[in-house]
Amino acid sequence: KEKKRRMPLNLLILGIATTASIFLYSTLFSSNFQLSGYDITETPSPRSLEERTAPSSTSNQKLMSLEETEKEMGSLQPLEEIGENLKIRSQKMITTPQPKEGAPGSKSLIAYAISITSCPVNKTTVFDGPAILSHSIHQNSIQHNASRSIYDYSLYAFVHPSAMGCSAGLERLGYEVLVKDVPFDVDKIESKSYRQQIEQDGCCGSREFLKLWTYTLTNHDIVVHTDTDVMVLQPMDNLFDAMLDRSGNLSSYNLPTMGGVPLPSKIDFVFTRDYLQGSRQSKDPKKFGVQGGFFVVRPSQDVFDELQMEILKGDYDRSSGWGKKQYGGFWGSAQIQGFLSYFYGEIRPKNVVELNRCIYNTMVDDDPFKDGKCRSGEETCEDCRETPLSDMITVHLTTCWKPWHCPLLKPPHPPRCKDVHRAWFDFRKSLELSWGYDIPTEGWYFERTLGYCTKKGGVKKRYYVGLQMPNATSKQ
Repeated sequence: KEKKRRMPLNLLILGIATTASIFLYSTLFSSNFQLSGYDITETPSPRSLEERTAPSSTSNQKLMSLEETEKEMGSLQPLEEIGENLKIRSQKMITTPQPKEGAPGSKSLIAYAISITSCPVNKTTVFDGPAILSHSIHQNSIQHNASRSIYDYSLYAFVHPSAMGCSAGLERLGYEVLVKDVPFDVDKIESKSYRQQIEQDGCCGSREFLKLWTYTLTNHDIVVHTDTDVMVLQPMDNLFDAMLDRSGNLSSYNLPTMGGVPLPSKIDFVFTRDYLQGSRQSKDPKKFGVQGGFFVVRPSQDVFDELQMEILKGDYDRSSGWGKKQYGGFWGSAQIQGFLSYFYGEIRPKNVVELNRCIYNTMVDDDPFKDGKCRSGEETCEDCRETPLSDMITVHLTTCWKPWHCPLLKPPHPPRCKDVHRAWFDFRKSLELSWGYDIPTEGWYFERTLGYCTKKGGVKKRYYVGLQMPNATSKQ
């Protein structure tokens, strides 16, 4: 009887909270203009999805009305119905989150940084990736009522001078754009061979080292650097709490480390390793590459200076890796992947934590075994292809390809990739709802792509409906 008496009051509170959320978001983004994910010079166009995309006159795509959109908004939690194993965390999260007992609170903003080394012809990777990344960060911060996180955030983008054409769009996504060149003079590298190799290896040559500017954001206690094809599925409060703990005893923090390795007394660098690549130089997994798409640092000008000094030594060659200690023999070994593995394996090995790669920065990797043994060197190893989506904290869209490529995801892609793509498109839908956009109700493989992948005029080739942004720089 007592429960029945409380039900009407609970429903009333829920209705008020939902209405307030809708009013806040509609007010915040009432002034809109549009920026194409493909062409930053495109002129403003109407807000409806049909007018924004206009795929063809034969399209049968249906649009939700404003009333239907408002019903869909709810608490704007994007992780509903992502996958069969996803745990819904939003049901009991109506009130404003309170700081955890003994935790440092939200006084320190967590910095999230990305690096833009160039502007590709198809600018979807410049805008849509960072947009969904920033929204996933927002949804898992104290700024979002449906999250239990106590941490706030700031967004930064290190942009190479040659990529300035992309900076305006990033600013409208809420990133503070910091125009940065390579953090050292390549011509001053002592080794002539490395001066040549640094521009030939990896994806971006010496520009890959823009990521090192992460260490200079010393106005923050913690900086998370990610690639733009990353999304955050759950708050990282446990990691942040451990990094900010000054007690010297971190045994109470249940962080998922690789191999269950105990935490050090202090954490300065957090990463995952790319075991799938392995190494042509060494069988020691500890000399495999750091996965450059995600790492967390305690920023320090002294460490930044030390990193610069080590690179300028140029103690690297393709036959013996960094320091002639076999830190090499894989993609990006002359860049961040190999250099950070060497730096934190040999020069600063203390205060370093390697996280479980199936939970943090998971790429839903292929077979974790090679020749019947774990690639990671463990006696038993986890198969990331089988890790439930509800256990993943951050995802890196590599093995599963990019959602904006609209792949079929047939074998050999792991089935879990479909859940991961659905999560990304759920964030896309949630973001557009927060902007007051109409959203599609039909499309190619709608149950996974939510209508953001479609076919043009009946042509077999599918295409991605690029994101267009409102003129707002405040948090989503």
